[in-house]
Amino acid sequence: MVKIWCGLAATFLWAAVAGLAGEDSVHARSAVWQPMLPLLSHLHGGMHPSLPSPSTHVPMTKKTTKHSHNRTSMMSLDDKASHVIEFVRKQMQANGFPGMGISVVYQHKTAIVQGLGTTAVNSSLPVLPSTQFAIGGLSHTLLALAVAKLTESHELEWNDPISMYLPWFSLMDEYAASHTTVGDLLSHNSVINMMDGAMAVTFAVHATGRPLVEALRHLHTTHDFRSGYSPTWLNSIILGQVVEAVTNQTWHAYILDAVATPLHMDDTKGRPADAPPSQLTSGHLFCNGTVIGPFSLANSTMMSLGPQGAYVAGSSMVASLNDVTKLSLALLPRHKHDRSKQAVNQTGDSGGLLFQSPKTLAEMTTGQSFNSLMTNVGPWLGLSYSPSGNSLAAGYGFDIVGDVMHGEHFFGVLGVAGYVPSHGLGVVLMSNAEAAVGGLFSAQMVIPLVHSYILGVYLDIPIATLENEFANAIAAIDHRAPVLPCDPHYFENKPWDVPGVVIPDKTKRQLVGTYNSTESVFYGGVAVYIDHEAKDRDLVLQYGEYARRLIATGNDGVYMWALEARGATFVVQFVDKDARAVQLHFFGKSFVRK
Repeated sequence: MVKIWCGLAATFLWAAVAGLAGEDSVHARSAVWQPMLPLLSHLHGGMHPSLPSPSTHVPMTKKTTKHSHNRTSMMSLDDKASHVIEFVRKQMQANGFPGMGISVVYQHKTAIVQGLGTTAVNSSLPVLPSTQFAIGGLSHTLLALAVAKLTESHELEWNDPISMYLPWFSLMDEYAASHTTVGDLLSHNSVINMMDGAMAVTFAVHATGRPLVEALRHLHTTHDFRSGYSPTWLNSIILGQVVEAVTNQTWHAYILDAVATPLHMDDTKGRPADAPPSQLTSGHLFCNGTVIGPFSLANSTMMSLGPQGAYVAGSSMVASLNDVTKLSLALLPRHKHDRSKQAVNQTGDSGGLLFQSPKTLAEMTTGQSFNSLMTNVGPWLGLSYSPSGNSLAAGYGFDIVGDVMHGEHFFGVLGVAGYVPSHGLGVVLMSNAEAAVGGLFSAQMVIPLVHSYILGVYLDIPIATLENEFANAIAAIDHRAPVLPCDPHYFENKPWDVPGVVIPDKTKRQLVGTYNSTESVFYGGVAVYIDHEAKDRDLVLQYGEYARRLIATGNDGVYMWALEARGATFVVQFVDKDARAVQLHFFGKSFVRK
């Protein structure tokens, strides 16, 4: 974890690693792996020349997936299921996952719905098919499916501008504000970059929903309009407001009515707090084999920041293994011309009726925006991408669309849910723990690699090839990425306070005040005040919803902010504290006292 001497830039970077400033940082991701998108840029430069490719089997067409021996097609379906379950168990033990869930649909039938481990560390409660997990980015997919239902009823269209439904919607980029469409937001191809506004949303400077969307008029956006995939939860939050304007329902109520109910997804809820506590898994963090937790998915800052307990479009939903299996069946057409209705099959599974026309799902799973983020890092994450061989795009509600899963056409949410229509194959992987900052960086990427491995088993890729690809990817990631120690505060129970080091009363008085963002009013203000009720008259920093004391570090002007969140340590620096215009640097942003 970040040490004081790493500096504020490193603090921001590794906070981003921990998920505090990146995609889906608003709500818990402990149930499903969500890529640390700001971090992937570190791998974006391509493979180290001294390393083998993370994938020695890089099929770019279906022809290259044919093998003459050692194919998993020689295995029975029961053997494949047993192998997958055993492989996942090994990864759980190697990394520190207390519990995981596997859902596999193969040839349009349920092949695996299996909970592994327990809902909480040191608990005897097993993960069951009905156990509810936070589903992270799959929330955006459910939102997209709900929007698709509205296109079928012609209540809106993919290419409708947002301003048609939200006349009050505004951005600093006036052209983007008037031309951004529903489809642009669904494919993350708007003017908002993945890091734009991250700090303000992370700490709930604005209430989620309309207040946050209205505040976007003050946000400096940095993504060129329609220049390709750049994921941000802000796109989903805007879409949530569109759905509410069109349906006169909350976005989450409409998703339940339009998507979950027809598919009999009875365990799907808009936020963790709506799930029965006895059915909801807990969250955990792990580093180098040490697991901390359990933490509540509903209200623990160790699992999520943003507005506590809020419904956040695109990130706050929960569902069970049973539910995501039903979703997979609905997204996998049984016949070429039947992409909307999954009939009852021989095992009794039913995906229900979702769409009136097969064209609706076809539009969603067609590449809508170029996904340049994954073009170089894809091989590390189990994607078979080559610039000269195929394309990699994002669809409506799906991060990845293309012939990139061992040469087969694939769409899905990276590391969470993936679908190969030609094989009637859908794999969803859930866990109740995630890697904290520190240790080997490959721990951050193990879930998408396991996900790709499982898909490979059912695509009849030889086990030896899959094992080789998995090992090479782990080695390549760890060779390229820096290794940091596990944060001693969280993983060794060491206090942040340094014995004998305190903030002098004079310094406390010098730092008190309200600090405004030097960049934009979107980021709000930071309040620093003395808590006269506290025993030691603590100096407190409040930003958004969160007020915590500042802790002296021994370095002049540098303090720790005592917010325990997602295994991250926050550093705050005050500059020119003797001057009237004191500056505060926090989370990569600057604030100045009034």
